Amino acid sequence: MHEFSLIQNLLQQCEYHAEQAGSHKVLAIHVSIGMMAGVEPELFKRAYDTFRQQTVCSDAELEIHWQPLELFCLQCASLTSLHEPRYSCQQCGSTSVRVEKGEDILLMRLEME
Repeated sequence: MHEFSLIQNLLQQCEYHAEQAGSHKVLAIHVSIGMMAGVEPELFKRAYDTFRQQTVCSDAELEIHWQPLELFCLQCASLTSLHEPRYSCQQCGSTSVRVEKGEDILLMRLEME
């Protein structure tokens, strides 16, 4: 369950940014998670609920934006956005593709008080 370590790292980032901003309370955490980041949604939310206690994020709402897989085809130069785990171009069928988006976990924004 790497979701636990992901949440611990996320909360550490939140603590750091809150401290830098002089805030003692985070109201909302906005994250972007690529569909190919290997994150199980329910485990991620459960880990957040478990580890946020006694942090500046204890009352913060976790807002998750699920990012589709975006591929650039090296064969036909098209950009494809997919909502299923498929590493091939939808235009020409080539598997010679480069991942542009969809494998990352990013802290996008914090709402603080």
